Amino acid sequence: KRDDVPLYFQIITDPSTRTVSSFQKAIWLLGGFSETLPRKFSSQYKDESNPSTARNLSFLCDCIIFRNDEDENSAQEMADAVEKYQLPTLIINAGSGSKEHPTQMLLDLFTIYELLPTKFELGQLNYALIGDLSHSRTIHSLLIGLSHFGGTVVLVGPPEKKIPDWVRSEISGKI
Repeated sequence: KRDDVPLYFQIITDPSTRTVSSFQKAIWLLGGFSETLPRKFSSQYKDESNPSTARNLSFLCDCIIFRNDEDENSAQEMADAVEKYQLPTLIINAGSGSKEHPTQMLLDLFTIYELLPTKFELGQLNYALIGDLSHSRTIHSLLIGLSHFGGTVVLVGPPEKKIPDWVRSEISGKI
C-alpha cells in the first residue's frame, strides 16, 4: 500500500482460470484490488502493440499482470517499454506461449524452500522433472529457476520431447 491507498492491478490474460484466480487471491491477500481484462476484449486484440498497451495502462494501475499464449515476447516488450519511458508501473509475466511460466516457477521454488530451506540454499537437493519436456512452460521455467540454486536435476520424458535448445543454453553449466 502507498499512503493507505490499496495497490491496483490490471490482469490482461488469455483464458486461464487458474492464472486469473490465483492472482486475484494473492492481490486480495496483499490488500490490493484488481480487474481482469480478457485479452480478446482489450486493444491488444485490435493489434495494439505491447509497448503501447504498457504506456496506456501504466498511468491507470500500479501493476500489469500479462499472459499472452500467442506471443512469447509480449511481457518482455511491455517491461522494456516501462523501462524506456520510465513508467510508474510494474509488469508481471504470467506466462507466454510455449516458453515460460515464471510466476509458477516462483511458487515452485518457494514451496521447495519452505519444505527444505537449508538443503535448497546449499544446492543439495535432487529433482526429477517428468513429462513433456519440450512443451512444458512450467518445466522450462523451473529449470531456469533451479539453475540459480544448484542441485541435481534428472529429466524424464519421451526421447522425442526433449528440452528445447534455448532452455539448454540458459541453464548450461549451472545444473
